[in-house]
This record gives sequence, C-alpha cells and structure tokens, in this order.
Amino acid sequence: RRLLGLRLPAALLVPLAARGFAGTTVEVIVKRAGMSRRTFYEHFDDLRDMLAKLYDRVALTGFAMVERHTRAQVDPIAQVRAGVTAYLTAIAANPASSKVVFLEYRLGGPDFEKRYQCETGRYTSLLLEAVTAALEILGEAGVRNDKMLEKLYRDVKILDIGEGTQQVQRVVIARQLFDFPRDK
Repeated sequence: RRLLGLRLPAALLVPLAARGFAGTTVEVIVKRAGMSRRTFYEHFDDLRDMLAKLYDRVALTGFAMVERHTRAQVDPIAQVRAGVTAYLTAIAANPASSKVVFLEYRLGGPDFEKRYQCETGRYTSLLLEAVTAALEILGEAGVRNDKMLEKLYRDVKILDIGEGTQQVQRVVIARQLFDFPRDK
C-alpha cells in the first residue's frame, strides 16, 4: 500500500499542520483529499499509520534533497553552506510539512520520537562529515574563534554527543522499532 499520487500527501499535510495530529480526523482527511473512507482505509490502517507513512515520504525526500545539494559541491566549506542552505530553504518553503515533521510526528508516541531521533542523526552525520573535511583543509586557520566553521563544528559535535554515540543510538533505536532481542 503506497501513498496515492502527489495530491494526497498535500491533502494530508494541510489538516495535520492546521489542526494538529490530535485534532485531525479521518473525516477531515477524506474530505480534504476528495476520497472515500474506504479508499483511505485501503491505504492506511488508521491516522497514526497515515502519519507514519507521510513522515517517511517527507523525511526521505527532504534528506535526499539536502544530501544532493551537499554532495554536489566539491569544496567541503561549500558543502556545509549548500547543505545548511538547502535544509533551511526547504523548511521555509514548506511550513506545513515542517510543522508535521518537526512537531506533529513526534507527538505520535514514543516510537515516533525514536524514529525522529534516528532520522535527525542522518543530518548530523552528513553535516559532521562536511565540517570535518573543511577543518582538515583549513587546518589551524579553521579553528580560530573568529571562524564560523569552528563554531559549527562544536555545535555539530554537541548534536552528535546529545544524540548519543550515533552507531550505538541507531542500534538501540532499531532494536526498539523492530523488537529485536538484546545481545546476550
């Protein structure tokens, strides 16, 4: 079961952003999307399932766009600029998607919050890779206090530390998401 064409995700985002997840009903969604309840349930188990699938689509598309802009640049400093610019531009250009991804999805429950943290780690890894490469090129000049790059590196490392060690965090999240048993 996949999301219907491009029209449906927009029809799902608008009421979720306006009413919030708690205030959105299947009736509101089907009316906005111009579909029947039967069609809705052919594609989704319930509103929570709809939110998860919508998040997957928006998160995948957003990360692919940021990664594409970042990796299109050869110079690591340009990579950092391009990645951050693409990320912030996407947020500004898509306020409904941004509200759903950054707020409403996380309110879907603890498992949704864990998934959100895992996705956030992907952005942190991408940015850390570019910032580290830029610092390697600049050497000592890149870590002077007057350089924005040095501050960005500290901020990204704080994100990395705050999320826990990335690989360990991902393993823990994956185990919780997919009910994998712990190693003995």
